[in-house]
Amino acid sequence: MMDYDNNFYDLDNVPMYRDGILYINKNEVKTPLYIIQLVRLHGSSWAFVYDVDAKNARKGVPRKRRHAEQHISVKVVSNSELGNYINRDSTKEVTNVMVEDTYKYQALVIGGVSSISDKEGDGFYDRDQDGNPVDIFIGINDIEWSNEMTYDSDDLVKELLRSTEEELLSGIDGQGY
Repeated sequence: MMDYDNNFYDLDNVPMYRDGILYINKNEVKTPLYIIQLVRLHGSSWAFVYDVDAKNARKGVPRKRRHAEQHISVKVVSNSELGNYINRDSTKEVTNVMVEDTYKYQALVIGGVSSISDKEGDGFYDRDQDGNPVDIFIGINDIEWSNEMTYDSDDLVKELLRSTEEELLSGIDGQGY
């Protein structure tokens, strides 16, 4: 019989996520500087830092900077002689799609003293334009978080399936199955 103890599913293999915004006061106005996605996996935490697209806030909430990409689709009938004849006259459909930029940088979350609040705690070092760390430490508590740490449901299901398969295979290998 399978043992359903707490170690059956290894949730340490499943990333946890938390999203937030680092605001600064610019001319007495609260201004978003970075969007942060905190990811915790295998006992370590990483901050993924994104630029803000301040012009395209949704209901007052800043969004990650985006850029336009052209997606081209061509109708392909088949790779036969007749298909190639038809395809030469086919038209390309071009659509412009707004795509979120990739993260500006990622940083390992470590202990330190916040350059913003002067409080000790977990955080990460900011980076310059070339991606090099600078002497500005951003504390986790300096960020306004929009949610608690959560699992992505797809990641969770994949780990549960992997763990179940692993458990079933270990039972076949000599535990009475």
